[in-house]
Amino acid sequence: SITINIFLLFRKYLDRPMAFLAAFAFVSLPSFITDMPMLNRQEIALVFFSLMMLVLFSDTSRPFHRNFLFTIFGLGMILSHYSTTYIALALFVLLYIASILIRRNPMQIFSRIGLIIKQPRLSLITLSLLIGTTFLWNVLLTQTTGGLHRVISETIANIDQVLNQDFKSGGVLYNLFNWQPQDPADQLTAYINTSLAEFRNNDEATDYYPTTLTAQYPIVPVSFFRSPLTMIGIWLTKLNIDPFEVNYILRQAFARVIQILIILGAAVLLLGRKRTYQKIATEYVILTLICIGIMILFLLLPILSVEYGTQRLFQQSLVILALPLIIGVYRISQLLSKDRAIHLSAIFITTMFLSLSGFIPELTGGFYPQLHLNNQGNDYYSYYTHDTEVRSATWLANNYVDKFDIYSNSSAHAKLAAITNLSTYKRILPAVIRRDGYVFLDYTNTTHGWNFTSYNGELLIYQYPLEFLNQNKDLIYNNTGSMIYK
Repeated sequence: SITINIFLLFRKYLDRPMAFLAAFAFVSLPSFITDMPMLNRQEIALVFFSLMMLVLFSDTSRPFHRNFLFTIFGLGMILSHYSTTYIALALFVLLYIASILIRRNPMQIFSRIGLIIKQPRLSLITLSLLIGTTFLWNVLLTQTTGGLHRVISETIANIDQVLNQDFKSGGVLYNLFNWQPQDPADQLTAYINTSLAEFRNNDEATDYYPTTLTAQYPIVPVSFFRSPLTMIGIWLTKLNIDPFEVNYILRQAFARVIQILIILGAAVLLLGRKRTYQKIATEYVILTLICIGIMILFLLLPILSVEYGTQRLFQQSLVILALPLIIGVYRISQLLSKDRAIHLSAIFITTMFLSLSGFIPELTGGFYPQLHLNNQGNDYYSYYTHDTEVRSATWLANNYVDKFDIYSNSSAHAKLAAITNLSTYKRILPAVIRRDGYVFLDYTNTTHGWNFTSYNGELLIYQYPLEFLNQNKDLIYNNTGSMIYK
C-alpha cells in the first residue's frame, strides 16, 4: 500500500512510466526489503505518512476535507511509531515556516525562481493538533520521550565530534562523503570499552570476575559469513574477477550515485520552476530541500545517526525524494540519448534493484547472504529461532532463581522475551558477567562459537571464549543447540 500511495502521489507530477520507476526505486533499497518487514510499527507509520503526503498535495479536495484527512492519517502515524512521527513533524513544521517566508517574499527573492505560494496547504490548526497529540501520546500516556531527551542531550554534548567517524553509525559511513569502512577490530575494542564502563563502573568490583582473569580469554573479530560461489562466481574467479569485490563496489556505487542523483534532481526542480516543472507544487520542492537538509544534519551530528539510523531515515525521506531521484536519472539519461531516456532510466533502476535486493549477489555467490533469500548467513544466525532455543528458554523460565541476573546476546534477549517474558542483560562479555549470574547461549554461540551484537548501528561478530564459561561457571543445561551456565 505504501508503494501505491507513492505512485499516486508521483503520478500527479510525472507521466505514468516515470511515476512507476520512482515508486520502484522506493522499494529497491535494502532497508525496505529487509528492515520494514520486521519493523512493523515503522512500516505502518510509513503507510500513514505516505497517505498524509498524498492528501496534502491533492488539488481536488476542499481545504477542510484535506485538513481533516491529513489529521486522521497523522493520528494513525503518531499512534504507530514515535521516531517516524518526530521526523514527519520536523518536516511539516519547517515546511510551514518556509511557507510563511515564501508568501511574504522579501525583496521578491522567491518569486524570481518561481517559488510562489498563494494559499498554504498546511494549516496552523492542523499542525498544532498533531503536535499536541504527539505530546499527549508520547509524553503523558506512553512516556516514550526518554530516547528523544537522550538524543538531544548527547547531540549537544558531542557537537564538537562532527568530523569524528567513531561517533557515527555505519549507515552514515555509507554516504556520499565517506568511502573508508570502519575497522572491525577498532569497533570491537570500542564496544568492549563501552560495555565495561556501562556495567562495572556502577557496581562492586568483587561482583565480577577479575580483569586479570578475563584478559586471559581474548576476544577477536570474525569475518562476515559469505555464501559459496555459484557457477557464475567460479567462472568470474577464473577471469581473475573477485565476485565479492564486484558486488561490494556495485552496491557502494549505487548508494552514492543515488545521493548525487537526488541532489541533481532537486536542483533541476528548483531551477526549472518557470519552465519544465511549473505543475509541481512549491511546497513539494520545499519539502525536497528540507529532506536533503535533514539528511545532511544526520550525517554531521553523530548521535542522531546512531540512535535512529540514516538508512531508516533515508527510507522515510524517499517517500518525497524518490521524485527528484527519478528526475535526476532521467536528466542524465537524456544526455546519453534523448529518444531512449526512459528506457535508460528503467535499465538503471532495474539494475539498482537487482543489486541492492541481493539478486545479483545470489547469482555470483561469494557475498553476504541476504536475509530474505537465505537460511544461512549473519542475519539468519542472528534472527532465526531454533527449537533448541525454545526448549532451553522454557527450561530456564521454569528453573531459574529470580534474584540472579541473566545474561545473553541481543538476539537471545529478544527471543527469551518473546518465548518466556524473561528479561536479560544484552551482554555476554566475560568481563561484564556477574559471578552469580546465569548465562544463556543461543544456537550460534553454541554451535559456531560466534557472538553477534550491534554497536553504533553496525553488526559485530566475534569469537566467543566458551572456555571462559567452561572453566569458571557450571553448565546446568545443554541440548546441543543451546546452553545455560550458572
